[in-house]
Parts: sequence; structure tokens; C-alpha cells
Amino acid sequence: MSALKSSLTHLQRVLGDYRFHGVMTNEPGRLRVQEYRNASKQIVWAVWSPTGDGSCFTTTLDNVPGRLVDAQHTPLTASHSTENSGR
Repeated sequence: MSALKSSLTHLQRVLGDYRFHGVMTNEPGRLRVQEYRNASKQIVWAVWSPTGDGSCFTTTLDNVPGRLVDAQHTPLTASHSTENSGR
């Protein structure tokens, strides 16, 4: 399974019934934040930073619509895409 497919499988499993609502931040090569909502209008933000090469990245997210309840690494291989995750 390709890294992209593993990542998308993981994202779909974690988001469940949440659907894409919009891009909140897009800084190519640095940071991307997408908002997802479910039928009850609950909000989830998915945040990516290309740090798969072991590099570190620190940022502050402004105007967050809630509180952090989970943080995960996106799997780059199929063997990691089935690990336990929560929302």
C-alpha cells in the first residue's frame, strides 16, 4: 500500500462521519489545517506538517473552535494505519 493510501485510510477511519468543510490554513511545505464537520455541526480540525523526515515543527493555531482532544501521527505504511486511534 502506498504512503498516500495509508494516510488516507487512516484519515477516513479517524474522521468517521465527519465531512470536509474547508481549509483553515494552507502554508505549502509547512502547515495545512482542514476543518471537518458532522451532521450535528461538531467540528474536527485535521492538522498536517511534513515532518516525516524526522524534522521538528512548532506552531500556534489561532481561532481554534474548541480544545485539543487527540493528536496522532499520520501513518506512512499500511502496518501503521491499523493502530488504535481515537477522536
